Amino acid sequence: MSAALISPKPGVFVENVKYLIAAATPVEVVLLALSFAGNNLESDLEIMPTGLSVPSDNVNMLKIVGMKNGRIFMCGKDGSLYELEYQAEDRWFQKKCRKINHSSKVMGYLMPSFLKFTQEDPIIDIAIDESRNILYTLSDKKSIIQVYDLGDKGDVIAKVAEKSNIIEETQILCPRGVKSFKIVSLTPITATESSRVNLMAVTSTGIRLYFSAYANSYSTYGRPSVLDLIHVRLPPTSGPSDRPYDAYSDVHSCYYSQGTFLLADSRNDELDTLIGGSPDLTQKSVTAYVEKSTSTEVHGKVWALDEESPPDVWLLDPKVLRNELAIQHLLPKRRFLALTGNGLFILEKMRPVDYLNELLALSGGRDTDEIVVFFQKYGEDQACAMCLMLACSSPHVVSTIKALSPSGTRIVPPTAITTDVNITMWATRMFFKLGGRPYFPQLVNAPNATPIVATLAMQLLHQSRSTPTATTDSAFTYLEY
Repeated sequence: MSAALISPKPGVFVENVKYLIAAATPVEVVLLALSFAGNNLESDLEIMPTGLSVPSDNVNMLKIVGMKNGRIFMCGKDGSLYELEYQAEDRWFQKKCRKINHSSKVMGYLMPSFLKFTQEDPIIDIAIDESRNILYTLSDKKSIIQVYDLGDKGDVIAKVAEKSNIIEETQILCPRGVKSFKIVSLTPITATESSRVNLMAVTSTGIRLYFSAYANSYSTYGRPSVLDLIHVRLPPTSGPSDRPYDAYSDVHSCYYSQGTFLLADSRNDELDTLIGGSPDLTQKSVTAYVEKSTSTEVHGKVWALDEESPPDVWLLDPKVLRNELAIQHLLPKRRFLALTGNGLFILEKMRPVDYLNELLALSGGRDTDEIVVFFQKYGEDQACAMCLMLACSSPHVVSTIKALSPSGTRIVPPTAITTDVNITMWATRMFFKLGGRPYFPQLVNAPNATPIVATLAMQLLHQSRSTPTATTDSAFTYLEY
C-alpha cells in the first residue's frame, strides 16, 4: 500500500477541505478528504470519504505524488506512469474519477497479457519540478529515467526524452573507480536554485548525478527535450567514520534542498547510517565546489527523509536562500526528519552562528585557539557579523516579535539563541578583540593623507557582507525520536 498527502483541485470540494489523502492498494485507489472545523488549520481534523475511487486492476502503485494544481501521478509496479483524474460530477463518456496510463500505447490495451513479451521494469520514483513543469520517472531494474513535459501551465503531459545508458556515461565523465550502480532516487533542482541543472539522481553507491533537460543547458527558453548528464559528484568522505567514496553500497533513501543533502545507507537490517552534507562555507575559491559532511547512526531502516516546513520567507529572494551566511540571522535552524521502524528521528543543522555560540560557551569568554581559528576561517567581516548577532540577541523578548508577512506567519528571530546572558558580553568582547583594526582599504595606504582623511580612516568599518559564493558548514545535531 502507498499513500500521499496532496492538494485538492480548486472548485471540486468545499472550502474547509484543505488536503486530500490518496491511498492505493492492489484493489483500488481511493481519495479521502481532510477537513478542518471553521476553516482553521489549528482546529480539529476530520477525515471524510469523498466517494472518489477507481480500481487498481491488480497493479501495485509504488509511489503517489501530487502537484499544487491538484494533479495526482502514480508509479506502477507494471512499469507504467498513471494519473488519477477526478472532477465534481460525471460527464458524457467520462467518469468523475478515472485512472489514465500515460506509458502504454493504444495497442497495449488491446493486446492480451500473454502476448506481451517485454519484462516489467517497475517505476519506483516520480519527481516533479513545478518551477518548470517537468515530470521525471525512474525505473527499478534498468535505472531508466524518462522525462515528461507538463506544458507551460502544468495541465498537459507528453513524453519528450529517455536516458538508459547512464552507467556508461558516468564512467566516461568520472572514470576514477566508478563501478556498476543502481539509481535509487530522483530530486528536481528548481529554477530558483539553478538555471542549468534540472535534476539530481542518487545512486546506491552514494554518487550524485546532475542532469539538464534542455538541449542548450545554458538556456532555459522553450520546453524540455533531452536529458543530458552534465556533472558527477562522488560520495562525501569526511565525518566521524571517514569512509572512502567506494564504501557506500546500499544507499536507499535521500533528501535534497537548497544545497543540503541527506543520504541513508544501510549497514545491516537494524542499523542505518545518515550522511549529511552541504557546501563548505569557509572555502573562498570560486572555481572549486567543496563540501563538508558528517554522519550519524540511527536504529532501524530509514523509510523516509524530509524537512520541516520552513517559516514564511516571502520577503526573501529565493536565490538568497542558497547562502546561509546571508540568512542565518533571519531563519531558524533547519530541522530534518528521518522516519524509521523505531520512531521519528529529528536532526538539526548547525549554522555558523551556532558554532560560535558553542565556542563562546566553552571558552568562558577567553579568546581560545578554537575561536581564533573560527575568525580565520570565516574571515573577520563574517565573524564580526556573527558576534553582533549574538551580542544583539535577547531571549527575553523573542515571544513578542512577529513577522510582518501577509499570511501572519510568525518568524521567531533565530539569533536569540543564547541561554546565558554572558554570551552577549563575550560576543561583544570578541567583536572588538579579534575583529581587526578599523580602516578604509582605499585610504589607509594613501601617501599624502590629510588629518581629516586619517581621522576618517580610523572610523569603524565592520561590514556585514555575504558573498554569493559563500557556502555552509554541515553538522547535524541529533535531538530526539
